[in-house]
Order: sequence, then structure tokens, then C-alpha cells
Amino acid sequence: MNKVFTNNEFIGHYPVGSSAVVIAIDRIQAALFLQVHLKARGLNQKVKPSDMKELSMDFVTVVILNDGDY
Repeated sequence: MNKVFTNNEFIGHYPVGSSAVVIAIDRIQAALFLQVHLKARGLNQKVKPSDMKELSMDFVTVVILNDGDY
């Protein structure tokens, strides 16, 4: 079953917060998918599975990935 993961630890194009949502089987697959998609955008970097945060699907929740505050 797929899970939902977030990551806001990668470096984007500009020096502001960057974040992504990934749907994958586990943290390892999520990190690899994100790494491949970042590379395709010219943001070649290593994504650690430990930086992938799983969202629980057991209850209604909100995660604000980036609110623009430094």
C-alpha cells in the first residue's frame, strides 16, 4: 500500500524553503523518486530516506510545508 511522505530538507533553486510531497511504498522509494525528480529539474543531490516524513492516514491532519517565514 502506498504512503504519503513530505520532505523539506532538499536545496531548491533559490535560497528559500523548498518542499515536496511524494507518494511511495516506503521512505527509501520516496527518497529515490524525489532524487530522480530533483535531478530532472537540475537540482542533482542525494536525498536521505530519513528526511522523508510519513504522514499518517489514520486521522485528518494538515502539514504546512512552507509558510514563507524565514
